[in-house]
Amino acid sequence: MVGRNEVAKLAGVAPSTVSNVINNTRYVSEDIRKKVLWAINELGYEPNYVAKSLRSRRTKQIIVFISDLHNTYYADLCQGIIGTLTLHGYTVAIAVVSDPSVDYYKEYFSRQVDGIINLSHIFCAEDLFQKFLGHKVAMVNCRPYDEIGSVSIDYLGAVSKFVDKLVARGRKCVGFINGGTMESVAGDSRYYGLKAYLQGKGVQFDGNLLINGNNQYANMVEFGYESMKILMQRSPCLDGVFCINDMIAFGAWTYAAEAGKVIPRDISICGCDNIFFSDFAGRKISTIAIDKVDYGIRCAKLLLAQLNEDGELASTMRQDIYAEFIDRGSV
Repeated sequence: MVGRNEVAKLAGVAPSTVSNVINNTRYVSEDIRKKVLWAINELGYEPNYVAKSLRSRRTKQIIVFISDLHNTYYADLCQGIIGTLTLHGYTVAIAVVSDPSVDYYKEYFSRQVDGIINLSHIFCAEDLFQKFLGHKVAMVNCRPYDEIGSVSIDYLGAVSKFVDKLVARGRKCVGFINGGTMESVAGDSRYYGLKAYLQGKGVQFDGNLLINGNNQYANMVEFGYESMKILMQRSPCLDGVFCINDMIAFGAWTYAAEAGKVIPRDISICGCDNIFFSDFAGRKISTIAIDKVDYGIRCAKLLLAQLNEDGELASTMRQDIYAEFIDRGSV
């Protein structure tokens, strides 16, 4: 059986260099890397990842939680995560977590993953979170608004600009469509920022015009459509709506148009996430945006910073990124 030493001999390098190339653990020049990869291919060498995982107590498996397969927002985030982690020899699996009554973290506790990156609004219970840490599992974004092990999006500046546009148009009755539970949005700067900035401009935020998500609808576009119907029934004077994502905004716009409303003459609509179809001709949705691929890369790098080769976990602090308001004329 061909081993690491045979590869090293053929490539003319040390065995440790072969390990560094395979595991991406240390810098190796491009010329040396090509020699090692050539020798691996020439000899048909297959690294024994099972034996390696037994020695290192690492499986090289990462799980990523997302809320919705229909929303292309997650595709961009996962592009950054997967591209970064695969360069370091990790395999990434995607799990859809959408039902708050299901303990997804408990289900994955026994599956021997090295880390979890949470992109959903479903968080880990504190007692189970501590158990994960005790088993040396790296955790990113797994506790709400955590000061450690998280990449946080600050929406306040973008929301402030959105509110300025609403006020400039004289809007007085503004709704909020949230895709998750009240618990998931309570500490979200999109929600509390909108309330604070509206009230600061003398516009009262009516809690009756907050629509929270549930699992009744097949996708977020349908949910946005039905939520807009409810908002317009509750308040015929509705003249502004913020949607927690662009798919909801697309559905909200569709219902408003069917009800005879002209956007933005009659109602201002803003989404969030800047997914690709939010800029379609004929229905350009104003939105709040981040660099989604960069966000995914940051999450992956934060997770990698926690994982040590000796099997221990390193502590990492929260990182903040700042969203921007993109005005496409729907507000």
